[in-house]
Amino acid sequence: MSPRRARPSRSASRRDVIAAVDVGNSNITIGIFSGDRLACSARAITRRRTTDEWEVLLQTLLSSRKISLSAVTGSAVASVVPDVTDNIRRALLRHHSFVLDLNDPVVRAFVRVDYIPPVSVGADRIANAAAAHRLYPRKKNKIVVDFGTATTFDCVAADGGYLGGVIYPGVEISAQSLFEKTAQLPKIDFSPVRSAIGKDTRSSIRSGLFYGSVGAVREILKEIEKELGPSIRIGTGGLAPVVCPAVGGFHAIDADLTLKGVKMLFDKFRASR
Repeated sequence: MSPRRARPSRSASRRDVIAAVDVGNSNITIGIFSGDRLACSARAITRRRTTDEWEVLLQTLLSSRKISLSAVTGSAVASVVPDVTDNIRRALLRHHSFVLDLNDPVVRAFVRVDYIPPVSVGADRIANAAAAHRLYPRKKNKIVVDFGTATTFDCVAADGGYLGGVIYPGVEISAQSLFEKTAQLPKIDFSPVRSAIGKDTRSSIRSGLFYGSVGAVREILKEIEKELGPSIRIGTGGLAPVVCPAVGGFHAIDADLTLKGVKMLFDKFRASR
């Protein structure tokens, strides 16, 4: 039996220690759940590493939070970076026998996907849809705005189905592009600003990045809701606490939404076996 489809016991305790791993293009985030509670999370830069290197990194991240990787009893990986997925899974398999890949067709079937082709929807977006449906009012549509390498807008039907969305260049992509494609513009870290008019090159770039992001998110949400109707707006990702308040109209900011969705799909798969 392959590692990703190893069958966990139906009698597994709700107090199992489960690792939810979200592998994005820029960062990998690991969350440790004790039962349904997210005990801690940690983040590292995504890049190619050997199985040994991933094992050391994961152990280091967790030990700094006083958790041993050997205490984890099962894990689930949502990855949009195929080149690193297998080695992460192998590293986890050294410590427990059940590692679920959210790109497994059986897992993806838990969320109805109205997208062409359905398999092109990233595992992280499937996890966002699952968590939004479970955690927020069931009788309303939701829009999840995830501020990652790209800023993605995921539309979730009141019945939990994934309806499609929008992909927009994220702040990091925009800042990096300015730095790489121009001769004299410096690389700028994203941060909120008080004045739209910059008084030097750095503040001018920072203003453009901030207000450009705010304006784009606000306009895309308006156009989506013309088609979807008023919806529950949920912000997630590292920059959500910065951008969402400036955009306005968000009902929730949940930095751990993707990890929660990964864990929910893990539980759903385990219950179905």
